[in-house]
Amino acid sequence: MEDLFKSIDSSGDGDISSSELTAYLKSLSSSTDTSSTDGSTSSTSDNGLSTAVSNLFAQYATNSDGTMSEADFEKFMKENTPPPPPPPWTQMQSAMSAYGANSSSDQVGTQAIEDLFKSIDSSGDGDISSSELTA
Repeated sequence: MEDLFKSIDSSGDGDISSSELTAYLKSLSSSTDTSSTDGSTSSTSDNGLSTAVSNLFAQYATNSDGTMSEADFEKFMKENTPPPPPPPWTQMQSAMSAYGANSSSDQVGTQAIEDLFKSIDSSGDGDISSSELTA
């Protein structure tokens, strides 16, 4: 997290200003630039970025000059980092439980598997095509 903080702190003064954070976020977003036919770019509306950054600083910046310390930044990141996605087998277990799998074990009944297969095999030909799988 320290490296990220330092990359945002473009002045190197040990604090992040709202303008430094705004500039950093704009550099990450391709939606802030539009390419014209001659290859030049021009800045477009920030789509609420300035307001979001102002709100973030109002909530997390504790320095008297309105800048965010590294501790403030760490607190923000810890409170706003989304949880990792569930492992794929959790999703599969959830899907299988809808077809009669026993939720208290990893064993799935043969009938449940057959029912699931038939529900995916919309053509009824005994094979699951890629289009049936993605439907």
